[in-house]
Amino acid sequence: MQEAMLWHRERNGVRCDLCARRCFIAKDKFGFCLVRKNIDNKLYSLNYGRLISVNIDPIEKKPLFHFHPGSTALSVAARGCNFRCQFCFEPRTRVLTNEGLLTFENLFNKGNVLKFEDGFISFLGNYTTITHTGKVSKITKVYKHPYDGELVVIKPYNLPELKATPSHEFLVYDRDKIIKIPAKDITNGHFLVIPKFIINGEDTKKVDLKDILSNRVNNSFFSVKIFGEEVINSFLNGLENAPRAKESKFFENRSYNFIPIRKIYAENFSGFVYNLEVEDEDHSYLSNFVSVSNCCNWQISHDGLAQIKDSKEWGEKYSPEEIVKLAEKNNCKSISYTYTEPTIFFEFAYRTAKLAHRSNILNTFVTNGYITEDALKKMKYLDAATVDFKASGDPEFYKKFMSVPDVSPIFDALKQMKKQRIFIEITDLIVPQVGDSIELCRKLAEWVNAELGSEIPFHVLQFHPDYKLLELPFT
Repeated sequence: MQEAMLWHRERNGVRCDLCARRCFIAKDKFGFCLVRKNIDNKLYSLNYGRLISVNIDPIEKKPLFHFHPGSTALSVAARGCNFRCQFCFEPRTRVLTNEGLLTFENLFNKGNVLKFEDGFISFLGNYTTITHTGKVSKITKVYKHPYDGELVVIKPYNLPELKATPSHEFLVYDRDKIIKIPAKDITNGHFLVIPKFIINGEDTKKVDLKDILSNRVNNSFFSVKIFGEEVINSFLNGLENAPRAKESKFFENRSYNFIPIRKIYAENFSGFVYNLEVEDEDHSYLSNFVSVSNCCNWQISHDGLAQIKDSKEWGEKYSPEEIVKLAEKNNCKSISYTYTEPTIFFEFAYRTAKLAHRSNILNTFVTNGYITEDALKKMKYLDAATVDFKASGDPEFYKKFMSVPDVSPIFDALKQMKKQRIFIEITDLIVPQVGDSIELCRKLAEWVNAELGSEIPFHVLQFHPDYKLLELPFT
């Protein structure tokens, strides 16, 4: 925990001046991001120095295609986000864990529960699941919130049915490839995916069945009598009426079993729905044995982390000095503050960036741009930024799907970046059906050209229904 930068006191609380929400936070309360807390009328950053991801990436992955292309960046992330996401499964749905199949409801009740807004978070201990790639991954949290609406009921062959909100994403086999699609778009023509996995560990032992059976003394005796014609007639008479085994409908390859779907329909539901946080970049787990996606952006952001008793839940502990040394050791040209929203771990990013410059290492943000002018002015060690737009910055899209009341601070932040001579690349994620206006995309490009300059790279991105808007198809 570290005292926050960029805040001031007001009557009965404090005001955070970091992101464009400018949250008023009463004593002992959290900001919208839930990683900033008013403690004794001082604002503290709860995620300082606790990183959930430290990776070496090509700079183009940011994406920064025109900022030292061909170089590598040390990518770091801490918990925190100033946008929102969604939930998914009904309570009796089962999750494959190291303690067997547990319902979401049972798994939720095994953790330490924290209430937030209209929902709850359960912080778990030593529970694991299997991802869709067959890896063992830790389950850190279970989320729960009320839901009133339709559930999609999927009844596969040879497996229990699944009930999920229309937006929840499943991995399915479709036309020779595995893709992620929301439950509402699944058809009888898709196949559900089950990984073939082998778990090796201390609790796994190999036994030689030949040795076991060779030492076993057989002392069973069977008396067999043959009644000839009577037996044959009985067999032939029964054969005609014998139950016929249904033809096997699933198929497989080296890595997966693919299960056909018998029936899909919708039903009304009112109650709590659940989702998991899985501590793995795969962002998937097995629900009723079937591979499904979890919600990454929610997973690494709205956690109420001050209630966690085990500090390891915040992530691995790093100092700014350790990050800079790690970048030097791996010959990284830059450090990228990415994956989550870097604004929300600003204090750590600031101190790390300052040290990085002393070692001639550059600093980049991958950001939603929802940051205040004060924060950008303070971050004078920032060299480049990728600013990610969704749906061409459509204000209605941001209100409805991302809980952002006003997009103008994003455009103001871009102007401020230009003033500070920060290298900028823009991405625009085209979202089918709800954010695919050609006119808005054209207007955004025209604004970039007029306000920032024609030299600013502008990338139009294909939408993949991951993390936030799971109910929509691919672009």
